[in-house]
Formats: sequence, C-alpha cells, structure tokens
Amino acid sequence: MRADMKDKTRFFEIDLLRFIAAFAVLLFHYTFRGWAANSLSPVSFPTLGLGSRYGYLGVDLFFIISGFVILMSAWDTNLRGFVISRMARLYPAYWIACTLTAVVGITASMTRSQPSLGQYLANLSMLHSFIGIPDVDGVYWSLAIELKFYFLIALLLCVGLQRYYRAFLGLWLVFTVLIRLGYEIKYLDFFLFPEWSAYFIAGSAFYLLHRARLQNDTDWYAWLLVLVSYACAIHVSLGTIPKSERFFNTTFQPYVLVALLSLFFAVFAAIALGLTQFVRRPQFFVLGLLTYPLYLIHQNIGYVLFNYLHPILNDELVLFVVIGIMLSSAYALHTYGEKTGASVIRETVATLWDSATRRLGAGVDSNAQQHSGG
Repeated sequence: MRADMKDKTRFFEIDLLRFIAAFAVLLFHYTFRGWAANSLSPVSFPTLGLGSRYGYLGVDLFFIISGFVILMSAWDTNLRGFVISRMARLYPAYWIACTLTAVVGITASMTRSQPSLGQYLANLSMLHSFIGIPDVDGVYWSLAIELKFYFLIALLLCVGLQRYYRAFLGLWLVFTVLIRLGYEIKYLDFFLFPEWSAYFIAGSAFYLLHRARLQNDTDWYAWLLVLVSYACAIHVSLGTIPKSERFFNTTFQPYVLVALLSLFFAVFAAIALGLTQFVRRPQFFVLGLLTYPLYLIHQNIGYVLFNYLHPILNDELVLFVVIGIMLSSAYALHTYGEKTGASVIRETVATLWDSATRRLGAGVDSNAQQHSGG
C-alpha cells in the first residue's frame, strides 16, 4: 500500500462514540458503582443498575478509539508534532480537573478522598502511578495506559512509523497472546500492557482497514489482527467477572459482556469499511469536545454532590441535577480553560523543543569540528 497517501477524513461518528463511552462510564459510577461498593454514594438505582453495571466497558471502547485515532493522527507527522499535539490535548483539561477534584476533596466534608499536597503535585505530571502514587481521582488510571500507548507510537516515529507499524502490531499481538496464555516475558508486561493491548491493536488495525478501503484494497493482515484482538479482548473481559462479582457482591452476565464487545468491534468494522457515513454529522464534534473534560471531572466531584443533594432531593432528581452540573462544567472547562491552555502548551513545547534541537545540533557540530581538527 502507498505510505504517502494523505487521509483528511473527519470521523464525526467517532466523536459520538467518545461521548457515548464517557456517558456510559458516568452512569456506571452514578447509578451502580457509587452505591454498590465502598458506599461512595447514598443514592441507589437497583433497576437502572442492572444495565449501567456494564458501563465500565466504555473505557474499553475508549481504547479502541484511541488505537484508531492516534494512529491516524501520527501517520503523517513526526515525533515533534506528535509530542506537541498529545501534550496540548492531554494536559490543560487534566490540570484543571485535577485541581478542582483536589480542592473539592480537601474542602468538602462529605468525601473520603482528601489528597495530600504531594499527591496532588505528583498527579499533575500524569506520571504518578508509575512511581506508586495514588490517583487524585480513580478515573485517572486509564490515562497511564494511554501514555504507554503514546510512548510506543513515539518510539515508532523515531524509526519510521509507516515502515514498521504493521510488523510491530503483529509482534505486539503475539506477545499479548503469549502473556495471556501464562508465559512470563520479563519487563515486557509493563510496556506492552497485555490486559488492554488488544483494544489498541484492534483500533490500529481498523485504521489500516480504512486506509486499504480508500485504495480499493483488502488488507487481510489487518483483518487477522482484528480477529485475534477480538478473541483476546473477550478472554480478558470474561476473566474479570469473578473479581467484579466479589467486589460488587452481585452478578455479571458473560453474554452481555460478549455482546457489548462484539458491538464495539462491529461498529468499528463498519467505520473502517465506510458504512457509517450516513450518521456522520458535524454536530457530533461538540460532543467529542465535551468527552475528555466530562470523563476527568465526573467521578469524585459527582459523589460529593450526590452526598450533599441526597437529603433535599429525590433520587431521580439528584441524578439529573448532577449530570446537568457535570455536562455544564465539562463545557465550561473546555471553553474557558482547555482551548486557551492547549494554545499555550503548544507554543511553549514547540519553543522548548526547537531550542533543545538547536542546542543539540550545535553540540554535535562542535564535537565534529574538534575531532576533525584533532
């Protein structure tokens, strides 16, 4: 396949999927997880919880989306562009959300999440979990997985992403299968995160299928990656059922997990094959913009609101009010913080990167002159 093909497609349907995934996680926390374990919320929704208990799979869908979108954005860029774009995308909303969550955790009387100053400052780096420092908000765990994926993409950009990405995906999937089968591969488990890697591999493979379709081609290798990744994802998901049932003291139906994961893969297969253009609406772009801020701020702050509002409002009204507050907060965070912060980070990182590159280049030239003169 031609490596120089430019892909300018905007997948507005993926923006919709992003929002659905984030909202599913929100409902999981608000209508199931909050009251089913640890008594984080006094409000219970037994009927709604029968379905929302599977909302945690929204994170699995996020990882498929990330595999697709990150490969698409990295395909025609270099390491500099990739690092700048990722930092500008991740950090502004995260810093604001982390600060708000920490302040609420420290000042609110109805919370058990009271981070220390050191924990908060470490969280701002987004690297805290790698050195054993707890998250300020539990949802941050998935960001560590995303960072590992970005690190792998960055390594490939250093050596020529288009040239080696297909081979890398295959090797990554082989190691994933081996690790899942019980083979211990020293040091690689951390970097290749086999519990979640199948989703990123599948998302990337779906992007390869999209590119093949644009060239009226069929990429059987990518289809093989998708099928094996699907089997791995099912295996991992079913394996989590006993632990989840013990933690929440309830049951999870295997067929529901299989059905939902199958739906995720089927939807992305349709996207890759160009079958979802009829739902591609520019209006979904706004929903996509709300997704990341909503995901970051909804959990701990939401539980505090549930505890404060529960004595004065009925359960259903509390739910609607808190969701409304979170959606409004996500919009405000994006509009008044994330956009400005992204511009500042983009300019700052670009300046620092270019300055470091010039200094490195000057140092190399100086060493070369010394050796030639000697």
